[in-house]
Amino acid sequence: VRVRLFEAVAAARWPVLAHTRSADLLHGLTTEAQRVGAAVAHLLSLVVQGLLVLVYLALALRVSTSATLVAVACGLLLVAALRRQRRAARVAGEGVTTRTGEMVSAATEHLQAMKVVKSYGAQNRDAARFADKAGGSLEMMKNRIAEGVFGRPFSQRPGK
Repeated sequence: VRVRLFEAVAAARWPVLAHTRSADLLHGLTTEAQRVGAAVAHLLSLVVQGLLVLVYLALALRVSTSATLVAVACGLLLVAALRRQRRAARVAGEGVTTRTGEMVSAATEHLQAMKVVKSYGAQNRDAARFADKAGGSLEMMKNRIAEGVFGRPFSQRPGK
């Protein structure tokens, strides 16, 4: 995947490359390419698990049809009951993906400018700016998940 992505970037027209931040390309070649590989592995695992479920379901139906139907109904009710939490987790994941891309871009840009920043003695200010950009990823993820699950943001402070 990485090689094909790199070849596509290398073959891109100049206007496209000129308007694309190198940090975004770096993020795609590293983090997102790794996630694609993990997604393929999870998809294959899902197919295998699905086949196992079908085999177990057939065996369970053979042993006791009524108990199997009750268990399947309970499972469907559980899936329906957790729909809101699944949606919240998906939205949080999308937010984390966006924030991670922004953080990688910010880190790349800050590191590329580090020599100039140090030559002006502005590393403390630059570090503070980077911390503002990068610090919100984990906090945002926790709050989005907590809002979806509990209906309120995450807080480490005990409630009053």
